[in-house]
Amino acid sequence: GLSQFGFIGCIGVLFCWLAGYSLLPLWLYQFESRFPSKEWRHPFASYLSSRMIRIGNWLTDHAAISTFALIGFSAVGFFGFSNLYRNPVEYNFDNMRNKIAMSSGTEATERRINEVFSTSRTPSIVLLDSLEQAEEICPTVEKLASSLPSEENVIHSCMSIYSVLPKPLPNEDARVSEMKQIINLLQDKSLKHSKHWEKLRGFQEKLTLSKPTIKDIPFQLLRRFTEKNGKIGTVAFINPDSDKPLNDGVNLLNFTKSLTQIKLPKTNTTVSASGDSFILADLLRGLKIDGPLTSLVALVAVVLIAMFLAGSFTSGILMCLCLLLGTWWLLCLQGAFDIKYNFFNFIALPLTFGIGIDYPINIFVRCRQENYKNYGNILATSGTAVILCSLTTIIGYYTLLGATNLALVSFAKLALIGEITCLVAALILLPVLLKAIGRFKEKSSSDGEAENNIHNRIAK
Repeated sequence: GLSQFGFIGCIGVLFCWLAGYSLLPLWLYQFESRFPSKEWRHPFASYLSSRMIRIGNWLTDHAAISTFALIGFSAVGFFGFSNLYRNPVEYNFDNMRNKIAMSSGTEATERRINEVFSTSRTPSIVLLDSLEQAEEICPTVEKLASSLPSEENVIHSCMSIYSVLPKPLPNEDARVSEMKQIINLLQDKSLKHSKHWEKLRGFQEKLTLSKPTIKDIPFQLLRRFTEKNGKIGTVAFINPDSDKPLNDGVNLLNFTKSLTQIKLPKTNTTVSASGDSFILADLLRGLKIDGPLTSLVALVAVVLIAMFLAGSFTSGILMCLCLLLGTWWLLCLQGAFDIKYNFFNFIALPLTFGIGIDYPINIFVRCRQENYKNYGNILATSGTAVILCSLTTIIGYYTLLGATNLALVSFAKLALIGEITCLVAALILLPVLLKAIGRFKEKSSSDGEAENNIHNRIAK
């Protein structure tokens, strides 16, 4: 599923990029040559430009205050990050389900059923090769469960075809003696005058001194252990403890881990249980492996691109600092809001790396074109374009907050935070860094004239 998500996203972005650089200029040329647009701007756009000029100039004129605020937030955010570092993965599956089903649908019904039954209605299944394995599977599982620490033991019970057979008594002679007495009692001729004689005679015909075997098991009990091909007895069921529900990821991992490799000593074989819980556990383990790996690959890739596009080593370092601090703020806020990673939302991290390097590059290139002068004008032009780009994405993520799937909601929250932190890093942190290394120059008299003509420049 994640691979397909990556494929669709990659192809979609590539086609949009090609269209933006090929079709859009041609359409603009054709339209403007026939219907020249007038240099008219919406009043809000003019107001926004003037505000941006003042904000941009204030940031570079008061870089010390901005630096102190950014450092303070980064330091305080460590407490949020520590919370995320201790518990990064979402183990409570209730936080990833459908919230309607949780309150009044199938999940609510499932909870009521759990209160009625002491064992699971969907046990894990072990497929065996022979009746010899079936005979030792449950004693082995019970021994395994008793050897586990109490907090790791999620096994409640095991049932094989031998579980429905009477357990042999320690003294076989005593059993035979008891059976003889029962048979003798049923042979009493006076019982023929009893109204229960027909039932008693049925008992008399079935009772023998030999041990009961699988062929003596009634069909109502036998059919659970019968495969479609007619093979009998090579299926065993293992029930989790109802007091340790598997919608807790920790219980799920402990349950599946203990049953992945079950060693049967008598037959010298190893078998494994399977079922829905094992599939879900595999997804959870995959998240813990794929999440850090894919995020690291994405981070390295965008850092290399930044170093390549920046044009110099120093400029590349500035881009990377914006990316790293934007990501750091994301992690801090994520921990503060207790948003943990699940099967779906961790892809917001590689996406954040992409935008975390994209926004600063756009601002930096414009700063370089303007010879690092008058950040107010830069913020009013390229800055507003970056804000517009981010705002459209924010709106898309914001609509996902109303989804009934809680995993999708957590993705939207994480992506929204990433958009905001990366936008702040590009618009506020980058000019502060450029000012700190002496790139931004003092404003000259020509800069004032540029401020007066900013509206005409934007219109053009």
